[in-house]
Amino acid sequence: TQYGEIVDVPRTHRTIYMKSWYRTTIGTNRVEEYNNYRSLSYIQLKAQKLSGFIDTAKLSLSFQNLHNYVVTLRSGSTVYNYNGFDVGTLGFFAIAATPKTSYGRFSFGMESYSDNIDSSRYTKNIATNVRTEYARGEVADDSKYILSGLFIQNEFSAAKWLDLTAGIRYTYASLDAGVVDPDPTDAFPYEPFKSSYDALVCSFRALLRLKEEKETASRIIFGVSQGFRAPNLDDTTTFRPVATASHDIPSPDVKPEYCTNFEIGYRELKKGENKSSLLELFYFYNNLQDFIERVPTTYAGSPTDPAGRQYYAKENFSSGYIHGVEFSLEWSHKLEKWMENTAGVGRFTFSWTEGYG
Repeated sequence: TQYGEIVDVPRTHRTIYMKSWYRTTIGTNRVEEYNNYRSLSYIQLKAQKLSGFIDTAKLSLSFQNLHNYVVTLRSGSTVYNYNGFDVGTLGFFAIAATPKTSYGRFSFGMESYSDNIDSSRYTKNIATNVRTEYARGEVADDSKYILSGLFIQNEFSAAKWLDLTAGIRYTYASLDAGVVDPDPTDAFPYEPFKSSYDALVCSFRALLRLKEEKETASRIIFGVSQGFRAPNLDDTTTFRPVATASHDIPSPDVKPEYCTNFEIGYRELKKGENKSSLLELFYFYNNLQDFIERVPTTYAGSPTDPAGRQYYAKENFSSGYIHGVEFSLEWSHKLEKWMENTAGVGRFTFSWTEGYG
């Protein structure tokens, strides 16, 4: 069992107490504090060196409770605003692997996580002691989100110099949004809705051993993998300020995101009696489909909220890509000539990334 809490953490950059620096704007809130309470309980069973078809297995059952809210008070006001949510998550996963054979080593499993969400918002006037309740908080109230998956993977040695890994995964997500409308009294309704999403994705990886000696090992690595992300309650039902000058509104029609990632790289490890080094150089290209982005919009006929923040909705854009290069060099050298049980260690990294959408 785990428990942690973060209480009354000030978000100073959005208050009148922040310090302006290089054209930044002083905040308008006198109070803005973040609170988070989290508890996690779980039980896990592990088994190793089993006889028969299964070699290892792991089972887990867990429950997590998250209570999160933000308290704000605008400068010159006596009305405190409380906005937050409670999430209870019941989770389960089971993973197993077969012994290593001439056909490879298979691993397979399943998982399922179910979120039950209660979202709330209210204001309290400390001058009049009047408390006002609202229909919902940051996300849709009385909602449920389920994310489940099945996978199988095989690690196979095709030759002494070549290792292959291939996998396939099926993911299913369902969303049941209860109270979506931030203000049921206005003329701009948001109805409760249910959505489900699923996808089958694959991955492949090849490791080519160029040199495998006692003091030197060099390899070329190539991989292709697919990705899938189903929209969640934040994507589809959020109604809250984001960053400093924007405010997100519900987007029930947003669709899943997909990507296909390609990577190729070189890795070289050298070991000596008193020194070692590791060099890595990789290039990756990630093709994005239906990626979710935030676009300016209007709500209740206005482009901005009462505080002047621009309204944004989430939409899927058609395509895009991200590619880049990553380079790293690590080395270590024992210094026992000068000091016993001491080593000097160094690391240099370089990365370059570029994207278009």
